[in-house]
Amino acid sequence: RVEVAGRHVYDLYTAIPIYHYSTRLSIQYELKEQLAVFYDQCYFVNDVLEEDYKDATNV
Repeated sequence: RVEVAGRHVYDLYTAIPIYHYSTRLSIQYELKEQLAVFYDQCYFVNDVLEEDYKDATNV
């Protein structure tokens, strides 16, 4: 799922027809930042689920 989302963002910013190089770079940077936040959220949710699973199976 994460790979699909990453591919979607990648396709999105390479498909944007921007002729000013600095603007294109700033948009790429912004999207990469958003993707990094998304990855962090996925890892956080995964950690929480793992902890819940450990708590449930230890009982």
